[in-house]
Amino acid sequence: MLPEEILTTCIAALEAGEEPAAVLARYPEYVAELELILYAVATLRGAQKPRLSGPAFVRGRRALAEALAARQAAAEAGAAAAPPPDETPPEAIRPGPLTPDEAAGDAAPDGLETIPSTSGAPALPAGAVIPSLSGGRPSPRRFAWPGLGLAAAAVALLAVVVLAGSSGSLPGSPLYTLKRAAESLQGAIMTSAGSEAAWQARQVERRLAEALALEAAGQPVDARLLAEVERMTQAALAAVNELPARVSAPVSW
Repeated sequence: MLPEEILTTCIAALEAGEEPAAVLARYPEYVAELELILYAVATLRGAQKPRLSGPAFVRGRRALAEALAARQAAAEAGAAAAPPPDETPPEAIRPGPLTPDEAAGDAAPDGLETIPSTSGAPALPAGAVIPSLSGGRPSPRRFAWPGLGLAAAAVALLAVVVLAGSSGSLPGSPLYTLKRAAESLQGAIMTSAGSEAAWQARQVERRLAEALALEAAGQPVDARLLAEVERMTQAALAAVNELPARVSAPVSW
């Protein structure tokens, strides 16, 4: 089993509810590489996540649906307004050889040389094999384990975020930067494990929760935050489109 497959299998086991120690016991030869990564993933999974109330979620989903519908309608209107391509009708194509005037019109401009025809080249004898132009066997794909220093720093950052309760912080809060840094680490781990679509959808939910919380508190909502919600929605939809049909079928917006 390749290292990438081992890491994906371990993360899937954590998501199924297994403990990191039990997962590490299956791969004793990779404990040094997997231990910090799996504990970081387990800490992220246990971090408190913002939740939307029922009415707030419905309003947010309706706003996203209206924004996507408006964008799609604008794209369709632009496509309909585009001029049709210049195509020659089939009845204008005359069968038969070219006349001298037509042949002269297809000649190469002055100063340019035409490519000689290869129709008169000798054919290869029966059974001849064209030699391969490859310089050798392709080099095998290599996988590099994430550095232990990066994983240790990630664990320390996660401890600060969880203890400080920054998961509920809003834009403008001193802990908001730590919250976004932890989300970036979570995105890197989930993307490497093939869960980019789930992470992008979770990011949309978080940013939308922040915008609704600011609105409920009577604070102005920055236009950049709304633009980020729209950008993340497009990224989530693109990631869903790249999933296999059996996986993306249950996904709905």
